[in-house]
Amino acid sequence: MKLTSLKLKPKSRLRETMGQPMVEDYPEDDGPMYPWGTELNLETESIDKLGIDIENVQAGDTVHIVAKAEITSVSVRQSSSKRHGDEGLNKSLSLQLTAMQLGGSKDSLD
Repeated sequence: MKLTSLKLKPKSRLRETMGQPMVEDYPEDDGPMYPWGTELNLETESIDKLGIDIENVQAGDTVHIVAKAEITSVSVRQSSSKRHGDEGLNKSLSLQLTAMQLGGSKDSLD
């Protein structure tokens, strides 16, 4: 399966932080690298179930995720704003992960 990068383009990084617009006079390297809502957070119970040895991982490590998810909501909303070049359509898809496997990797996904 081919992976698609979700990394924001520099101009989009300036407009987006936690789903809210930012002041656009920040340098290009400010702002989030990826859109709001794309970060997955695991807590103790899930970490233990997945058998992750938390002492052998660190921020910046790359891992592969294989997951199964249930679509919990689908939304398309039309607005008068055409900022994103999308004809004013705001699309949303919510996924609830129901099962996953996490494995380490030395391969970069960039």
